[in-house]
Amino acid sequence: MFGHGLSSHVISTGISSSLSECVMMCGNEFRCKSLNFRLKDKSCDLNDADRHTHPGDYGQQEGSVYMDTSKKHKKVGCYTSFFCLYNRILRVA
Repeated sequence: MFGHGLSSHVISTGISSSLSECVMMCGNEFRCKSLNFRLKDKSCDLNDADRHTHPGDYGQQEGSVYMDTSKKHKKVGCYTSFFCLYNRILRVA
């Protein structure tokens, strides 16, 4: 979700060249349940929770893109709005 993010659940922060690289970083971290990508400084926060498990920590964050993962779907179930990575799906909230 553009302009939103999850607070208080960051397990690591890195710099990525793009949102897709941030998605890859999340896919490589088994604890990653969601991510915040800040457009201005291209920082990538990997979170160990998501907006569904901690809705009170989810809210507006100007200049940020929030995505959460869904382990319910298999790689073959990917659609246009989904980013498929390994056997997980990252989708724009």
